[in-house]
Amino acid sequence: MDCRGLSFYSVPTNLPERIRKLDLSYNFIQNLTIASMSRLHNLEDLDLHHNHLESIDPGALNSLTRLHSLNLASNRLHKCPASRRGVFDGTRRLETLSLANNNLDGEAVLCYLSNVTSLVHLDLSRNAIVLLFSGMFDGIPKLSELDLSNNFIDEIQSGTLDSLKDLRVLNLAENAIRCISSFDLHQLHSLNLSSNIIEFFLTKEAGERHQLISLDLSRNNLRNFPVLTPFQMVQHVNLSGNGIADLVPLSDATEDDDEGWSWYEATTDLDLPSAIENSFSRLSNVRHLDLSSNLLAAIPWSYFSKMSRLSDLLLSGNCLQNLDGHEGPRRSRRP
Repeated sequence: MDCRGLSFYSVPTNLPERIRKLDLSYNFIQNLTIASMSRLHNLEDLDLHHNHLESIDPGALNSLTRLHSLNLASNRLHKCPASRRGVFDGTRRLETLSLANNNLDGEAVLCYLSNVTSLVHLDLSRNAIVLLFSGMFDGIPKLSELDLSNNFIDEIQSGTLDSLKDLRVLNLAENAIRCISSFDLHQLHSLNLSSNIIEFFLTKEAGERHQLISLDLSRNNLRNFPVLTPFQMVQHVNLSGNGIADLVPLSDATEDDDEGWSWYEATTDLDLPSAIENSFSRLSNVRHLDLSSNLLAAIPWSYFSKMSRLSDLLLSGNCLQNLDGHEGPRRSRRP
């Protein structure tokens, strides 16, 4: 049933009980009560995005035992802290939930998601999350896809995502993340970190094989090719819109670069120049590599010799002056 934009201020009480899909978006609904939802026990898909929703009464959703998709995006769910905890506990079949654009912080998210064990797809984009902390997602252990884009995230505490053993797709685009110095999500297939302020992307090799296939680091502050040594299965790498001036590690390093690299070497226990060179030799499965809109002046073709499956190499918007494979003089940071 399509009830979009009908100027409703509450959920109509005369809706047919047989409804399976109900669209109430673009209305003025402020509250979900037990009385307004009790007759809709056949609902499988409920869309309430772009309302004025501020609170959900305890137990209001308990009658929706067949509900598998719920869209609450673009509401005002940050306004009533007392109505947060446990509101989704009765929706035992809920797999897809959007809480996007509700001005929620991390503590509010923790309350709302305290026990939604059936959840598979979660959209938390366009909120006010600054910190991802340990325990934040422990109530949604089956999650496969998580969208945290367009928040204010500048820190991810160690172990925050450890409980999400089935997580395959993670979107952290448009935040304020400065570096990735440890990456333990071995099961992840797709990672979007575009439009942050990342200067370094580093991680140690581990015994467990990483499953990452798609990595988006576009529109960041990278000055060197990232350390991708552990990601031997990656096929799509987007590094466009950074400040990468040379693919040869530290060939044009400044004093500030030296200090930064020394700090990250101490933090990650990596020999960074060797790690970067090894990245190229391990990327044999890469099919699509986007290096457009960087500061490359020359292309050392030898670095791509191990990428036997490479079919798309994008280099537009650089400062290319040399395409003959000459790498130019190199300066070692170490004496």
